[in-house]
Amino acid sequence: MADCAKHNEDFLRQFMRLEYGPPSHDSFSLLFRMIEPVPFAAALARFSSDWAKVLEAEGIRRIAIDGKALWRTFSRASELSALHLVSVFAPGSGIMLGQVAVDKKSNEIRALSALLEMLDLKGTLVTADAMHTQRIAAELIISKGGDCVLAVKRNQPSLHKDTKDWLKDPGNADRMVSHQETNKEHGRVETRTATVSHDIGPLQDAHRWPSLAALGKVESIRVSEGRTRTEARTYIMSRKMSPQDFMKAVRNLSISRA
Repeated sequence: MADCAKHNEDFLRQFMRLEYGPPSHDSFSLLFRMIEPVPFAAALARFSSDWAKVLEAEGIRRIAIDGKALWRTFSRASELSALHLVSVFAPGSGIMLGQVAVDKKSNEIRALSALLEMLDLKGTLVTADAMHTQRIAAELIISKGGDCVLAVKRNQPSLHKDTKDWLKDPGNADRMVSHQETNKEHGRVETRTATVSHDIGPLQDAHRWPSLAALGKVESIRVSEGRTRTEARTYIMSRKMSPQDFMKAVRNLSISRA
C-alpha cells in the first residue's frame, strides 16, 4: 500500500495535501494496529451494502451466502485446521459485503448470524446453499425484513425428501408452473428448467419452516463433447416468485449435485 501511494502520488494530490508526502509502511502499520476489527468489519459491511445498492440494476436486490475453506491454510505440524470463511456478496454488482472466519470451536451458522446482523436486509432476497439451510438463519433473515431462497439437500433429510416428492408428484402438476432456458457457449449446450409451486399447504403444516411460501426446483441438462450431465436442485422460498425470477435468483448460487 505504501508503494501504491508513492507510485500514485500525483493522482492522490488531487484530493489531499500530503504535506509530508505519501504515508510510509510504518504509518500504514500503525493505523491498522489501531483499528478494532469487529467495528471496522461492521462499518465496511454497511458501506459495501450501500454501494452495492447504487451499482445494482433495478429489480429484486439479491445477496448470496457462500462458505468455503481456504486452500493450504491448514498445518499438520501445528495441528491447525484449514481457515473456513463465511461470505456474503451481491451477485448483481460483484461486491463482497462481508466476510467472517468460523471459529474452530463454533460453527458456520453462528458466524453467519454475526455477519447478517451487520447488514440491512430490508427488501433483500437472500440465497444460500444447503449448508446454511437452517431455521435460525431463515428466522434472522425474515426478522430483518428480508426473504430467502434456500437450497435443500440431505442435511435436512425429511424436508429434502418431502420437497422432492412434492415437486415430482404428477398429482401436483396443476399446482406448478415452469420456465425453460437454453444457453449455448464454448461448445456446450445447457437447458435449464425452473419449476415453482406456491400451493404447498400440506408441506407448510408438516414442517412449519419460517414463512415457507413456495418450493422450487431447477433441472439442468448439460451436453458437452458428446457427454450429457443432468442435475436437479430443490429449494424452499419465503416469497412467492415466478419461475423466471426464481431461476434468476439461484443462477449465481454455487451448489453441488443434489
